[in-house]
Amino acid sequence: MIVSLPAELVFLIGAACFALSLIFYSLILKRLLAIIRRPSGIWVFPIVGAILLGLAVIFHFLPLPYYPHLDPSRTEVILTILLERTLEASFLLLAGVMALVAALVYFRWVSKR
Repeated sequence: MIVSLPAELVFLIGAACFALSLIFYSLILKRLLAIIRRPSGIWVFPIVGAILLGLAVIFHFLPLPYYPHLDPSRTEVILTILLERTLEASFLLLAGVMALVAALVYFRWVSKR
């Protein structure tokens, strides 16, 4: 299997932009919470999401050196790659959930019923 360096570079740039946008979102949310006078720690959730996204990127790049020399008979390597991909997907999911929870809580506080 061949690793596509341009595709991996695009993934890295996209993940870095997304993590940076989560940090900006967190700072904006902190100011908005001060405006509506609701002191809360939900502004930390997107920062935790950015950290989890960074962990997902790390687990994305860990198995790449194995791909050019991947032998189908070495099942322990394949299982390790599958575990790392599962951790990557889990961290991506948790990053999105953290940002979504912060948005839903803020939306509930500012919406009129």
